[in-house]
Amino acid sequence: MKMVRDYLNKPAKEIQKGIKSYEKQIAIHQEKIENPSKFIPHWDDLHPERQHALINKKWPTEIQCYTEQRDVLQSILNERLN
Repeated sequence: MKMVRDYLNKPAKEIQKGIKSYEKQIAIHQEKIENPSKFIPHWDDLHPERQHALINKKWPTEIQCYTEQRDVLQSILNERLN
């Protein structure tokens, strides 16, 4: 995994910054699910299938991806601290 290679030799501070960045993206995507019209102009004009796909597929998938990447960085950091 390229991301792991990229972060293995980075300072702990940079890894922590990466973790915070992923956490921010997770929070943004959770907010998108809760309040999509805040992020997508004319949300109510989107086709219901498109709305459904964003709320139930695209954004949750992105949250899962960000969560996995955050967890990888956290385990790199934990390995260093132990």
